Amino acid sequence: MPWSGRLSPLLLPVGEYCVFGSGAMAILGIREAKDVDVLATPRLCEVLKAKGWKEETIPAGNPPKPTPVLRNPQYPDVDIFRTWDYKGFRWTPLEVIRGSRSVLGIYFANLFYVKAWKKAFGRDKDKADLVLLETLASRWGTL
Repeated sequence: MPWSGRLSPLLLPVGEYCVFGSGAMAILGIREAKDVDVLATPRLCEVLKAKGWKEETIPAGNPPKPTPVLRNPQYPDVDIFRTWDYKGFRWTPLEVIRGSRSVLGIYFANLFYVKAWKKAFGRDKDKADLVLLETLASRWGTL
């Protein structure tokens, strides 16, 4: 199922979320992604918790650190984050959400932020994604 079909049933409100990371790249057809990470405002996170989403703590980052994430078994490939506090990435979730753009009715992070985050994380898969993003930037002029 396309990402828009996976997220549309959630009815996420404009200005309260954006798809981030490889999910944003998948929505744009840059590469496949096995799941989708969503940045959400604290207000939206509270609404989702009231609708049955459960908060877990997962290791994320490079090096990994405990990170809260909302999950719902009805949407097993969607992770919702209210924080994105990683060394080397200096933007808040709200800044990233405010800079998001709509594709097929789904808001995704501006690729400028995705690129900055991939540089900060520096994992092998992030380095491969940076090559893809740089190739696109050379074709499109800017991200």
